[in-house]
Amino acid sequence: MTTFTPGLGSALSQEQKEIERLREEVAALRSKLAATEHAYRAVTPLDLVRLSNSDPFRFLPAGGETGVLIRALNWERHSLGQPQTWSPVLKVTLATILGSRHPMFLFWGPDALCFYNDAYLPSFGQGKHPAAMGQPGQQCWPEIWSIIGPQIEDVMERGVPSWHVDHLVPILRNGKVEEVYWTYGYSPVRETDGAIVGTLVICTETTNAVHSRAELAAEREKLQSIFAQAPVGICVTEGPEHVYSLVNPFALSMISPSNEREMVGKTVSKAQPELEGQGFNELLDRVYQTGEAFTGRALPFEVVQADGSNKKLYLDFVYVAKRNADGAIDGILCVFTDVTERQLAIEQLETEQQLREQFVAALTHDLRTPLTAAKMSAQLMMRNADEKTLKLASRISHNMDRAELMIRDLLDASRIKAGERVPLKIEACDLNSVLHGTVEDLAAAYGDRLVFKSSGQVLGWWDRLAVQRCVENLAINAVKYGSTSAPVSISVDQDGDFVLISVHNDGIALSSQEINGFFKPFKRAESAMRSGQKGWGIGLTLVKGFAEAHGGSVEARSEEGQGTTFTMRLPLDTRQTHA
Repeated sequence: MTTFTPGLGSALSQEQKEIERLREEVAALRSKLAATEHAYRAVTPLDLVRLSNSDPFRFLPAGGETGVLIRALNWERHSLGQPQTWSPVLKVTLATILGSRHPMFLFWGPDALCFYNDAYLPSFGQGKHPAAMGQPGQQCWPEIWSIIGPQIEDVMERGVPSWHVDHLVPILRNGKVEEVYWTYGYSPVRETDGAIVGTLVICTETTNAVHSRAELAAEREKLQSIFAQAPVGICVTEGPEHVYSLVNPFALSMISPSNEREMVGKTVSKAQPELEGQGFNELLDRVYQTGEAFTGRALPFEVVQADGSNKKLYLDFVYVAKRNADGAIDGILCVFTDVTERQLAIEQLETEQQLREQFVAALTHDLRTPLTAAKMSAQLMMRNADEKTLKLASRISHNMDRAELMIRDLLDASRIKAGERVPLKIEACDLNSVLHGTVEDLAAAYGDRLVFKSSGQVLGWWDRLAVQRCVENLAINAVKYGSTSAPVSISVDQDGDFVLISVHNDGIALSSQEINGFFKPFKRAESAMRSGQKGWGIGLTLVKGFAEAHGGSVEARSEEGQGTTFTMRLPLDTRQTHA
């Protein structure tokens, strides 16, 4: 729906007529300019000499768009009159303006008539030039007269000059009002008798510079906000003396009881004298001199607290050389995090681990002697013993063997934890025969749930007992934690120069997080602990250690509805691998 406002149509029509009139006047001026330029081209140097004395515009510099425009205007119809009648001061001022490459503008007389040079033209944009030349100031600049009118009045009536830096003066150009910034000064132009007859404007448009600075300030504020909110310590130093120029709140909370004002502007050594002798000042010097970044992990850091006491922290940090636009090093960026809690936890864990390993070593050493004596006693009892005594002695000997195997597992797990490779006794083996016997031994304890599958005879070189122990551990785990209603399958397949030994059980699928922790010493999965089954958490560690000692590997896969499968991949011939 269109809304009609009374009087609006006639106002628009009048404005259209005025725009059309200005267009016709501009076209006429351009035609006259073209004719004038054509006439100048036809004039010979001799003609110029002959006519120079009669040229009313001989005071103007030759060339230039604004000079040609001034010559082309019909001054007879203008309030200023013919140039022969102009004030000498006006002529000198115009000659100065048009001869300058700096943007300049002149408001002349009580009507503030407008004159300007070629350097000012880019700031006009589209819309005012060429009609602005000789036009009264208020008519030329109605949109800003409330701003510049009083400034011109101060100059013309009171002789008060002005100076403005990056001043916002919105002007109408390119068909719209644009926010334009200027650095400009208004100065009085005086006649020989001292009377003020004009206002000289020396100006520079600074819009792009102001916008650039505003964008830069916004980016700087954004960056400072990021620094302030960053969950890590950030410090920036300047120069070879390492003067703090930025310290974010997180850094202050960790490394200094002072506030930012007390650190910024000071050298590192003055802001934090406690760093002397800790090596940090030397690291700063090295990075500044070489440009090579330095990364520190869990380095101890002594800091003075607000109450004057010392506190020991551990920091992860990096020093990076900061460079200026020319690529020269002018400072250092430091980013760091407080890892004190993590480091103390690691140290505590390492202490506990050392105690555990010492306990295991002592336990295994001290137990072996009485176990050996007990086993020998059981063997002596079996000589010439009656049936009841023989049965009891055999049970004692069997339990001694189990205890010795547990001790051996503990020792091997300790070696693996320490990064040592477990010793192997490599010999030629028929893998099917080895595993068939292992399954039969397990079946005596776990019944017919174990199923052995093989695709054919597999011959190779391995540690027979180590392979048995691996399969036993995997099969026992499968029986303990798998579905009680489904069989546990043990299979052997040859894959080129490798053999694959797989143990599969049905049951609840295991998470990838649990699988990743399976092979760590003394680490039991949450599902295993919830099952109520007892264990030390070293069985799978031994499997991994024996597999790697053979030059092979072990992996686990678990999927919902598919069960869990552990697969050892061993070379057929491990003699060279284990040599």
